[in-house]
Amino acid sequence: MKKNQNNNKKSTRGIYLTDKEIEALRFACIEWWDMMEGGDSESIEVVENCMENGLGSALYKLSEGTGGEHLFECYIETE
Repeated sequence: MKKNQNNNKKSTRGIYLTDKEIEALRFACIEWWDMMEGGDSESIEVVENCMENGLGSALYKLSEGTGGEHLFECYIETE
């Protein structure tokens, strides 16, 4: 199978992060999101593309149980 033919397959990978590392990732991503959303139309488009292509879903998962997951509910990946 060619490399590009595998792009639509979902894979999982287990990684282990401390609560402090997860919080730092959430904080950095939310700061980036806030800054870019306040930019020009190209910046806003970049944010939406990133959020719709995996970042939003990842942030939802990282935010579960913190009360912040509601910010990312619209980006949850469904099959």
